[in-house]
Amino acid sequence: MKLRDASTKEGAKTHTEPTGEPLSLELKKTLTAEMCDQFFYTSRNYHNDKAESEKLGFNDVVVGGRMTLSCISELLTRHFGRGFYLGGHVDVKFVNVLWLNEPFTTRGVITGRTQENGHTRAQVAVTCEKADGTKLIVGTASALEDV
Repeated sequence: MKLRDASTKEGAKTHTEPTGEPLSLELKKTLTAEMCDQFFYTSRNYHNDKAESEKLGFNDVVVGGRMTLSCISELLTRHFGRGFYLGGHVDVKFVNVLWLNEPFTTRGVITGRTQENGHTRAQVAVTCEKADGTKLIVGTASALEDV
């Protein structure tokens, strides 16, 4: 199966790099076959088995979107702590495929703040991207800053 070039997809040019205050850290990860096996341990599928992936026309295992999404949750939890897991929200779009052993980085930028029930809520633009800048996930999130 030949995947379309990401730059030709509908909406590819609508994402602009967010401006604001970068989160205090970014996560750099590479997901391995062993990690995919642990994450999808209950069944063999195109997220942990190359033969199953090839049946669908892929050349390699497609890393499951839930695995990259968990990196966004990890980033927000590390930065906001209780403010994320007590009052966090995430809304993302999966925009490209991640293959096994392909390095990627998860980042966040605080784009604004609002007051809510006596607390400050940070609005955050979140991304996961490959080493060449190709976006895997784009989205928004929010978390309480003062809990």
